[in-house]
Amino acid sequence: MKTCREFEFKDVPAGYQICFTAECPMREACLRWKAGQKVTAEKKWGPAIYPTALEADGTCQYFHKMEPKRMAWGFDQLFYNVLARDDKSLRTDLKKYLGGKTPYYRYNRGDKLLTPEQQAWIIRRFESAGYTKDLEFDGYVTTYDFHHR
Repeated sequence: MKTCREFEFKDVPAGYQICFTAECPMREACLRWKAGQKVTAEKKWGPAIYPTALEADGTCQYFHKMEPKRMAWGFDQLFYNVLARDDKSLRTDLKKYLGGKTPYYRYNRGDKLLTPEQQAWIIRRFESAGYTKDLEFDGYVTTYDFHHR
């Protein structure tokens, strides 16, 4: 696995709860703490985990382990060998799975990244249509997944 791309605060999704609890013994392994350390001077307020979330035993129910994941984007390579008769149904299924036309295009352009779970579902869908060779997305990056805990 490649070294994880260092994220910037602009990578933190809107609404993601960040943490500033310096006393937390779990902070160095927590994505919420890491996100809090990346806050830029322009950011003045937002959703946060309060220090009261830290339990007496040093645990926190909002802990989000920093785990690098291989994320992907883009569908051009996947569709390169797809026959015209299968193209529409595959694209329709991907759009449904990803939440509609707009999210589909955001994943295709790389504005949003596909999680390993999403990648696996998409590959299985292509395989179920009879496509088993060269099932690769257009690009990959190893980074943090803010959406799954």
